[in-house]
Amino acid sequence: ARAAGPLYGDLASGGSREFPVMLRAGHEYTIAGVCDGRCADLDLRIVDATAGALVAVDAAPDATPQTHVRPEMTGQHVIVVEMASCNAPSCWFAVNIYQR
Repeated sequence: ARAAGPLYGDLASGGSREFPVMLRAGHEYTIAGVCDGRCADLDLRIVDATAGALVAVDAAPDATPQTHVRPEMTGQHVIVVEMASCNAPSCWFAVNIYQR
C-alpha cells in the first residue's frame, strides 16, 4: 500500500531536492523513483533526520531507483532525490513510498 507520495518536481543535472517523511519503527518500506524520458540517471538517499545517518541509497546508473528500509526507531527521515544525469535543461521525477 502506498504510504506517501507522489513526491515530485523537476531538477537540472547535478541538482537535488529533499523531502521530509515520517517512517515508523519495524515497518518495511519500499521507496521507488522514476523520471521522464530525458533523464539518464536518478538517485535516492534516505537519511535519518535525527541522527543524520544514511539509512539507504540507490546510486546505480539508471532512471528507476529503488530502496528498501526498515527503521529501528520511529522518526523523521529525509528522502534526497538527486538528478545525476539529465539530457535537457531539467527533468521531471516522482517518488512514491510503499509500506509492506
